[in-house]
Amino acid sequence: MGLVPVPSLDDIAGDPAQVTALSPEAATALLAKLTVAQGALMGRLLALQADGRHAVGGPAEDRLLTVEDAAAKLCVTVDWLYRRTRSLPFVVRQGKFVRFSTLGIERFIRQQQRRA
Repeated sequence: MGLVPVPSLDDIAGDPAQVTALSPEAATALLAKLTVAQGALMGRLLALQADGRHAVGGPAEDRLLTVEDAAAKLCVTVDWLYRRTRSLPFVVRQGKFVRFSTLGIERFIRQQQRRA
């Protein structure tokens, strides 16, 4: 009796019924490879998300918030935000108006969590 070729993960994705012919050893080996690939892919997607890009690629859509909305998102007072508009990295000035970048606020929150 000859060796039965082990299908690739691509083969199994195309025809999942192929797993019924796998030996326990082959199934374990393929599952281990899949686990490594899944971890690497998840890490990549999380890194893209942390950079402010959608997991599927391309830049995430930024929205400009009013001071009230930004204060609510940050759990601070409107006064706190106004006093710090010159030092906060997510402030966007539009003429006499001050707005706050949603993506910038999310990045700021992540940075603060890393420092804690």
